[in-house]
Amino acid sequence: MIGKVFLVALAALAFAAPARAGLSLLDNGRIRVGVDLGQGGKLTWLSHSQGEHADNLLLGSEQSYYSGPYEPDYSPEWHGYQDPATVIEHSNDGHTLYDLAVWAGCECSMQTWITLRGNAAVVRNRLTNFRSDATQYAPGWQELPALYTVAPLYRIVTYDGSAPYRHAPTDDLTAQAAQFSFFTPRHIDMVASEHWEAAVDDNGFGVGLFEPNALRFIAIS
Repeated sequence: MIGKVFLVALAALAFAAPARAGLSLLDNGRIRVGVDLGQGGKLTWLSHSQGEHADNLLLGSEQSYYSGPYEPDYSPEWHGYQDPATVIEHSNDGHTLYDLAVWAGCECSMQTWITLRGNAAVVRNRLTNFRSDATQYAPGWQELPALYTVAPLYRIVTYDGSAPYRHAPTDDLTAQAAQFSFFTPRHIDMVASEHWEAAVDDNGFGVGLFEPNALRFIAIS
């Protein structure tokens, strides 16, 4: 069982969310988030509640896990993720959004809890794995979470220096991110000294991802 907490925030504070079957929304008057119950409960909407920047910034954000056996090029054969899963339990009381999804393809279930805090969505994930293959494979890279933004948010920024939390200038790592290739020895990972990275547009507006237990992030621009 794996439990992770991460923070998705508007990093510079994306007209109303469209009515869509299967979209469950939370809105605290500052930001709006939504999960698609037809896609395993993955997060598919993140924006301001209204006014400027009330357009959706996400293609999607979901739990995504990998494990062996591994191909010669390091590609993992097992992949558990929300998109093809079926939501079997869901609740939304206006403060906490919860869903439980299962997928026979990964022999696993995935739970998600989302609450809003200011201009941030606090997301807690849990994977319960009941694979018939009980082999203990070597650990590898994970997408915790897999976060995909809209095209204008193409710049990857973080702070990767040795003096975190001192209001130092951020670093633009877009050129490095553009060189990344999944699951190869040539990938480029970035040391995010303050445990966050962001995908932003030319004006510095976008989505930030904070993971308190992670220092090394991988991004593709």
